[in-house]
Formats: sequence, structure tokens, C-alpha cells
Amino acid sequence: MWMTSENLPIHLKVQRILFRYRATPLANGKSPAEMHLNRKIRIKLDAMFPHYEMTSEQKIKPHTRIIQVGERVRKKFFVNNKLNWKLGVVTQKLGHLHYIVKLDEGREVKHHINQIQKSAIQKEEVISDAPTSNSKPSFCEDYNPDYYQFMNRPITQRNRLTTDRDLGDNDQQQRSSPLIRISARFRRPPAYLQDYDLS
Repeated sequence: MWMTSENLPIHLKVQRILFRYRATPLANGKSPAEMHLNRKIRIKLDAMFPHYEMTSEQKIKPHTRIIQVGERVRKKFFVNNKLNWKLGVVTQKLGHLHYIVKLDEGREVKHHINQIQKSAIQKEEVISDAPTSNSKPSFCEDYNPDYYQFMNRPITQRNRLTTDRDLGDNDQQQRSSPLIRISARFRRPPAYLQDYDLS
């Protein structure tokens, strides 16, 4: 009877009848829409009831690797489109996926967990070969004291010595080098140059 009082087209009335039918529970306790879509369709009657959010009993735990602060890691770097690895230590954790790593070279970088891997390689200890104050400096076999005395002189004296030495070397080379014989034969220009004025 309620459909006859509404002045609506027939196709809208059919849609409303089908909508109510699909939302009406059957003998098995489920509506046709719930049996077909595996969920209830929302009707005006649902606005009268409070909405409860469905909470899952099992929380989904992401399979994310966890690195502790102070652990040795190796960091992925790309140099000239080539993969390189640098070693360092984790100094700080930012959230769940980002870490601050202090590299062995001294820099601190922030990177994602997918660019960091745990490493068992320890930091190499650099042993200094510098002589102590009590030890005497050891010179190599080709040590030349004249060279170091020359380098300790002022730049003006050093330039003067080098120019004098270079001039002496040039004179000696000119004296020792033999004379080069130059051919006196007349060379005829190529034929393709006859159309040009070469003077």
C-alpha cells in the first residue's frame, strides 16, 4: 500500500522492492545480499543502531628486521651505478624502519632498513707508523740531504738556482747534441694548390 501513495516511476518502485527484499533475512538467518556478497548491505534501518568497529583478535605483525643500537652493520652505497658496501655502527633508531649509522670513515647517515645489513666484520684498528719523540727517524736508501736543504731555502733563491741550473743544462745539451743536416732540395707544392695564391 505504501508504494501506491508515492508518485514515482515504475522502475524506481521495482528497485526499492528488490533492495528491501535483498536486505530481508531468510529462514537461514542471512539475507540474499549477505549470501551473495558475504556482507550485509547498508539500509536506512542501520542508521538507528550504533556503529561498532570490528577489531581483529590477531594483530598482524610485520616481518621487519630489527637492529639494535651499537650493532655493527654494513650500508649499501651506489657509486657510478655500482653497488658498494661501507661498514659502520648504528647510533640511533628512528621509528620502525629508519636508522642513523655512523660509518667507520666518520660520517653519520640516515637510511632505511632495506639498505642496512648486520655485519660481523669488526672495525680495523689503524696502527700508526709515525716515529715517536725518542726514536730516530729512519731514512730510505734514496734519501738525498741536498734535496731537503734545497727545499728549505726561500722560494726566490730556489727559483734562481733552478733557472741557473736549467741554463747550464741547456748549454751542455747544445754542446753535446750533434748538428742536424737539413736537406736543401726544392719541394714542389701539390697540384691541388695551383689554383690558390700562396704568397
